[in-house]
Amino acid sequence: MANRAHLIGIGGEGMSALAKVLQARGWRVSGSDLVQGPRTAELERLGIEVMIGHQEENLSAEAEVVIFSSAVPQENIELAAARRHGLAILPRLEMVRLLLREREALGVAGTHGKSTTAAMLAFLLERAGLAPSFILGAPCPALGGNARWASGRHMVAEIDESDGYFIEIGLDLAVITNIGVDHLNNYSSAEALYRAFRRFASNSRCLILNGDDGPSRRLLAELGKGPEVLIFGLGEGEGVDLRAVKIHHQGFETAFKLVFRGEEVGEVLLPAPGRHNVYNALAAVLAGWASGLGFTGMAEALRRFTLPERRFQVLHRDGVVVVDDYAHLPEQIEANLGAIRAGWRPGPKRLIALFQPHRFSRMEALHSRFLHSFDSADRLIVTEIYPACESPIPGVEALSLVRAIRKRGKKVDYIPDKEEILQFLRRELRPGDFLISFGAGDLWEVSHRLVSSLKLGG
Repeated sequence: MANRAHLIGIGGEGMSALAKVLQARGWRVSGSDLVQGPRTAELERLGIEVMIGHQEENLSAEAEVVIFSSAVPQENIELAAARRHGLAILPRLEMVRLLLREREALGVAGTHGKSTTAAMLAFLLERAGLAPSFILGAPCPALGGNARWASGRHMVAEIDESDGYFIEIGLDLAVITNIGVDHLNNYSSAEALYRAFRRFASNSRCLILNGDDGPSRRLLAELGKGPEVLIFGLGEGEGVDLRAVKIHHQGFETAFKLVFRGEEVGEVLLPAPGRHNVYNALAAVLAGWASGLGFTGMAEALRRFTLPERRFQVLHRDGVVVVDDYAHLPEQIEANLGAIRAGWRPGPKRLIALFQPHRFSRMEALHSRFLHSFDSADRLIVTEIYPACESPIPGVEALSLVRAIRKRGKKVDYIPDKEEILQFLRRELRPGDFLISFGAGDLWEVSHRLVSSLKLGG
């Protein structure tokens, strides 16, 4: 491999994690991003040169390889300069693939749940004393960050399906948490996305699937003589290897028993709410078992796990509960609201959801599904669509979603400006309320500023 890399879009979660691993392996790393943020500041503290704004001059004369994130358009000025100079150019996942070849490669993919599941798996390996390397899509307090290059033989990577590059990755063990509908800006249809997952699955030596997920069951039926397959789930379906039974939700914790091929093998007290996190834990535990870990030790370890940042991240719980979450798909939002309704008895005085839609293409494709996603909330606040790297699509706007939800009789406030949202919440929140913000964009800033004012009594 080369040893001097420039990363375009270095401030993203996945790119910043990759930058840390490359630096830990002795590479000289630089990068650029459009804006300063928590990750760019963290990288600078590690001694990585970060330039704000994209321009040709950012490319060092010593750079040997340029790595770009899926959010970077092909016409990016630095990418264009790299082509002119004949530099090696790699998408982020291709660089991850090369790193995985140096370790026993464990990867977690899926439409949702992959950040938490990958973090859980890395945590289980670490608690077992196996010193795994890992690259995650979000920092995890239980692991001390979003990346590490360590001495152990395992490497855990979150595998992002959004841009299609994941089909080229071969793994010793692959987890697919579920297969839903997303990223139709890069895939021609839901069927095309499913076929990409099928190709990804066929490249692994051992495959772990969700037996309660319809597309994953279809995948199992179509694989034929492919990888060894292990199944997790909550149901009693045929061929389920690991299931959770006697699930009990209580606030921020979930208790359940592990049953492996008909035998009870452990009891878990997971410091995370909701059935969706039970699925994540089952996937991680089954992957841990396939990697040689014991159920008793894993059940005990999970008691000490903490969710990654922006995964039901509790920011405040004094009088008013404030939670921030990365959820940006309809089923993710439903799962989180359902977790609050199931776990809090008596329930909150009001369950208030704050939603920032993410990407015009996603809103266009999933508009009808979002109409029912907030049914469990007492009140909903919607702000403008966060575009990511997309241009607006005519007729696709947050206000159209608001109007459609209002027609169903739901109370919805449309507040496009984040500063106005903050002032609105300061006025409207009452003791006993539970506020949860949803979105993959920058809405987290509002939640954090709100909590700062609550702590100051403002």
